[in-house]
Amino acid sequence: MWRWTLLTAALLTAAVGYRSVAGAQSPQTGERVDFVRDVQPIFVTYCYDCHGPEKQMNGFRVDRRADARRGGTAVMIAGTAASSRLYLRLIGSTYGRQMPVEGDRPRPEEIDTIRRWIDQGAVWPDAASGDPPVLPLDAATVRAFSGGRHGVDLSALET
Repeated sequence: MWRWTLLTAALLTAAVGYRSVAGAQSPQTGERVDFVRDVQPIFVTYCYDCHGPEKQMNGFRVDRRADARRGGTAVMIAGTAASSRLYLRLIGSTYGRQMPVEGDRPRPEEIDTIRRWIDQGAVWPDAASGDPPVLPLDAATVRAFSGGRHGVDLSALET
């Protein structure tokens, strides 16, 4: 009997937890948060002065996806804003100085947009990544390195 009680309690806890997470992930309007339309303008307005292309305080920048995520997994934990330092530093000083340190702070609805974006998986499209393009590899160099690794006579590759 106690097994059924324990199982029922576990299932109810899981269901309530799922509803809480699912509710937190969906915006009040029922619309997904779009990085380019909703989040990037907030970053530009409030974050770029200290964490943008010209200045990267503490080595952190939000103008490039790879650099924003390089700060470690705790900076932006996709799917859980409540554990992401990016969000926690916007809402108060419990986890360090509240950001931004100088100037205007984002309005509550802008902070909520960032929270929803992170809770929805922090989707940051390639087209808006700001990352430098990856240059294609030189085919002759690739062949030479590959041949060298596999014991091929590299003098035969010279033309």
